[in-house]
Amino acid sequence: MGSSSKSESFSEKIKRMLGNCLQSTGLFCFKFSENTHIQVLDAKIASRKKKFGMDYLTLVQSNATQNQLKKCLQDALYDIERMQDDVDDHLGKIDNKTNEVQNSIKFAPGQPAETAAVASRRPSNSNERKYQNNKKPTSKSSTITSNKSPKSPKRTFVASSPGTKSPSGKSPSGKSSRSPKKKVPPITG
Repeated sequence: MGSSSKSESFSEKIKRMLGNCLQSTGLFCFKFSENTHIQVLDAKIASRKKKFGMDYLTLVQSNATQNQLKKCLQDALYDIERMQDDVDDHLGKIDNKTNEVQNSIKFAPGQPAETAAVASRRPSNSNERKYQNNKKPTSKSSTITSNKSPKSPKRTFVASSPGTKSPSGKSPSGKSSRSPKKKVPPITG
């Protein structure tokens, strides 16, 4: 085995790698659990927004007073803000745990920590990206807005018969439209 002070024995290397693997696996499980909670809260927020809309329309149809309409809006905003705070708490837990695991990762001797450590943490899923990009200061006078993420661009499909070629010699799907040529017997009648 190497006797250099910068090398590690095989058993030390395995122990270090196993420890790092266990830390990463634990982080993955923690993130999965927290992201599940976040998705449940997102569904509750969407449900509360729909309930607000139905309640508000019902009040408008029954000629409710301005105070009743304001109270309906304030109740909905309070409920949604409370649930959004819970989502932010879960995202904070994910960030704290990620930082804790990144700090506990052991690097190989001689490996500079700057090159091994991640300089900035990237969001691990769409929920984290959505909330990091859409965090807005909340206030009691804010209005309810949709937290829906932008939809992916629509794909257009062109229907054509098999073997139809575009001017470029390819089928609309982009694949070559070569098909085995079959000899069709003439129709006699």
